[in-house]
Amino acid sequence: MLNTRRFLVICEEVLAIYHSDASWQSKFDSIFSSEITTALAETGIEFEWVETDSTYQADVTAYVEALTRKANELKKLGSKA
Repeated sequence: MLNTRRFLVICEEVLAIYHSDASWQSKFDSIFSSEITTALAETGIEFEWVETDSTYQADVTAYVEALTRKANELKKLGSKA
């Protein structure tokens, strides 16, 4: 449960970056920083996303959408417990 909470907190941090006024390159650099990616990996919670290899905006959006789907899934599971 602790890992789930940590994952959800990190997800909120990522969403704050995503919704910020920063440039897409800055959002990309922040969201894919070693600090965030390591913290997510340390939760042990995996999620799949497809890297578009297109633009910063497309990659960030694809990643955030996948992260959000996983967070919503975890919230639903938690509410049933």
